[in-house]
Amino acid sequence: MVPERLFVELVRVVRERLPTPRSDAVLRLAGSYTAGYVAAHRIPGAFRLLLRGLPRRPAIRLLLAAFRRHAWTFAGSGRFGVVGAYPGTLVLQHCPTCRRGGGHGRAGAYYEAAFEGLLQIVDPAIRVRETRCCSLGDPNCQFTIELRSDNRPGETSCASS
Repeated sequence: MVPERLFVELVRVVRERLPTPRSDAVLRLAGSYTAGYVAAHRIPGAFRLLLRGLPRRPAIRLLLAAFRRHAWTFAGSGRFGVVGAYPGTLVLQHCPTCRRGGGHGRAGAYYEAAFEGLLQIVDPAIRVRETRCCSLGDPNCQFTIELRSDNRPGETSCASS
């Protein structure tokens, strides 16, 4: 855990000193490492096992509830929410690393990878893609959860849609 201002400064420096494809790769790697650390050290093993054993719909719902309870750890002074139909869209209002824009394009590569890594506790096939970013003038940053069309063992097609 680092103060928000230090994290924002680190992202700013990475964005300024590296070309966009390289800075995206560095931030995605950092987000993946963060997700790995959080999964291993901050999410109890019994909860991880429960998530893996449940059908995808309730497992994602439980994990997103945990995201909301602990949003301060990644949203800082911003606000986190989930909107829309299952599996929902993750929304960061006033995303700390994106507020000031800076012409770098979508600035949420870190969050995209961190959310994806944590949601993969439920299903390794889950992908998360940033679809809106306040650094580009959007009102907030949005991340779409993408599910493979096939079901997890024991699920019916109704449970995974």
